[in-house]
Amino acid sequence: MTGYGLSLIPLAPHHAEGLFDFVDATMWAGMAAPLPTTSHELSGLFAARVEDPAGLAFAVTDQRTGALLGTTALNGFEPAQQRAEVGGTFFGRQ
Repeated sequence: MTGYGLSLIPLAPHHAEGLFDFVDATMWAGMAAPLPTTSHELSGLFAARVEDPAGLAFAVTDQRTGALLGTTALNGFEPAQQRAEVGGTFFGRQ
């Protein structure tokens, strides 16, 4: 999906290397997952999100440059109510 200068691409474990520098204890506060302390741990978190059949996880990129900006996901689909929840979202501070 693209729009407003952003692209959502399917999240993959390899995105952890480009996004790990964005992670710090302050920005991670309130997240459901424990704070990853290495890019390998973040990669494992991303792998779990990708494998979860109840959600769709995305890497968020700059549409013009392709730079990684963060992640987001759609979870908790309720087809009868035509709704989903947004979660697993974080962005760099730049």
